[in-house]
Amino acid sequence: WETDHFFYDIPFDLGVYHCNDGSLNAQDKIMVESLNTKADVLRNVIEKIGKQIIVTNNLSAPSTYSNKAQSDVVYYGYIRSDCEEEFKEGSIILENTTGDKVKLEVKGLKHFALFP
Repeated sequence: WETDHFFYDIPFDLGVYHCNDGSLNAQDKIMVESLNTKADVLRNVIEKIGKQIIVTNNLSAPSTYSNKAQSDVVYYGYIRSDCEEEFKEGSIILENTTGDKVKLEVKGLKHFALFP
C-alpha cells in the first residue's frame, strides 16, 4: 500500500422503525469523528452511502418519527474505504441481527452493487 493513502473503518447502524400505522421507516446512524479535512470529505460521502443503503434494501427514508412504536437495528457493520482527496472506492460490510452478511461494493459516488 502506498503510504499516503488513508484507510478508514467506520462503524454504523441501519435502524428500521416500526410505526403505529404498520409502516416501516429507516434511519442510518454512522459514527465518525472529523479528524481532518479528509475525514470531513469522507463523512459527506458516507451520508450519501447511508441513503443508498436504505434504497438498496427497499426501505423508505423517514419523514417523521412521531409515530415510532419501537426501534430495531437490522443491519450493522463497518465501512472500509481508501480515501484521499475524495472517496474513490471501498466496501460496506453489513451483518443483520440474524447473522446474514452482505457486502456493498462502492466505486466512486454513483456505482453501487449488492453482493450476498
